[in-house]
Amino acid sequence: MKIRGIICIIIAVFLLTGIALAHTMKNMATPPLDSSDNPGWVFKDAVDTNFTHAKSRKYDFKYDNAGAKSVYGPSFRAGIAKWDIYVSLTEKERSRNAVGYQQIRYPNILATATTPRKKGKQHIERWTIRVNINSDFASKTPNEKALIMAHEIGHIYGLGHLDYDKGGRLMTTYAGYNPSSYELMGMLVVTESHKHDKRSTDRYPVKTAKEHTRICLCKLYSFEKHKFDKFSTYPASSSKRSTLHSVKCICGQAGKDKKHSYGGLFGIGVKVQHTRATASEHNEIKKCKGCNYEQSVRKKHRFDKKGKCKDCGFVK
Repeated sequence: MKIRGIICIIIAVFLLTGIALAHTMKNMATPPLDSSDNPGWVFKDAVDTNFTHAKSRKYDFKYDNAGAKSVYGPSFRAGIAKWDIYVSLTEKERSRNAVGYQQIRYPNILATATTPRKKGKQHIERWTIRVNINSDFASKTPNEKALIMAHEIGHIYGLGHLDYDKGGRLMTTYAGYNPSSYELMGMLVVTESHKHDKRSTDRYPVKTAKEHTRICLCKLYSFEKHKFDKFSTYPASSSKRSTLHSVKCICGQAGKDKKHSYGGLFGIGVKVQHTRATASEHNEIKKCKGCNYEQSVRKKHRFDKKGKCKDCGFVK
């Protein structure tokens, strides 16, 4: 029974790891916006999505072996140089990231980048770049080799393919151009080097029920998960007013109605006001922490020995 249990655990771990790896490889980079009007790039801002990004310009890496360094090192270093100061890659003896070569069945694939990650992790934590030794990479010119490497470097930071004509872009399927301003601005996004301009009012075109795009004054943008933290009280004519308030994201997307919240567990922290109503009763007023709706309840006075109400201060 113990052996059977161990085997089941091993199989389960293998399956989960394989799914995560295949999923990440299939979605190893991010797609551009549908509109071509904005010269920026997109990454998922939400944790536990199919999309990842680097967060930082700094990576360390190693070569698989001395042969890989000798043959492909010059091309890889030239590829790094194509990105100028937008990336920082440092060779180290020990690193989880690797550059090397492998046999890939399809000769039309010159090189590949993979960014496997653990479920729930937002950022790229390790990567590999492999040149396909079954391709004609070796016959390319030094500049062509550098551009192929620069293309793969774009992937390990989180830039995706542009599989349509964007007028000479490095991140098209067939790399043949130096990084354009489009790719350089995209690199600022995926390395989180860009800061949204506080002087401008960001625009938030809604994309789905779960997320919106945030477009800055400089036209860089990213996908963000909705954050439903804008509360509004329903009008007096609504039957929901006394129990619920509406919820919206900053982009205007409506969320699910929420119940009024007046304080913590068992009423701890609830702020209550009391106003005199009659000689026998007062109004007990609680204010919702979200939308500031005021709930008023009539309650009887609680008089002390001197005839003063303990709550509202009314003296009989």
